[in-house]
Amino acid sequence: MQTPSAAYADETEVEYWALIVGVSNYQYIEDLYYSYNDARELQEKLAPIWGEDHIKLLVDYEATKANIEDAIKNWLEPHEDTNDVVLFYFSGHGGEYLGDYYIAPYDALLYSYANDIRDNELASWLAGSQLCNLTIEFLFWIPVMVAVLSLNSLRITR
Repeated sequence: MQTPSAAYADETEVEYWALIVGVSNYQYIEDLYYSYNDARELQEKLAPIWGEDHIKLLVDYEATKANIEDAIKNWLEPHEDTNDVVLFYFSGHGGEYLGDYYIAPYDALLYSYANDIRDNELASWLAGSQLCNLTIEFLFWIPVMVAVLSLNSLRITR
């Protein structure tokens, strides 16, 4: 197994990148208790292995819809290439409405999905990615179930 490097690699070296998002204190909707800590703890665990410069952390007020899109398009895409491993991690509110699955960034609205990020919207942001195989998973809490959403499949565990 190849060890991740903090330095940028040539084309043959596998690098590891993470965009980690955690929202506990929302602008308009009910706050959560642990999402901020979940994101920080994951960043603290990965940083010594993947390299501090290979991880982007957005928490609470930093984790707006616009900032998440910007981090994907202007931070992640210029760095990663076809043989890299990329983790998109989101801890916060999310849900399903009329067959669409959403995650709720900091600026999610109470009575509208306008600021939420739909699964296919996230996929379109990642369309510029150089990765050959891409699977994005969300973990969010819905009353009485945990949903794990992937761009390629959906699994719901009760």
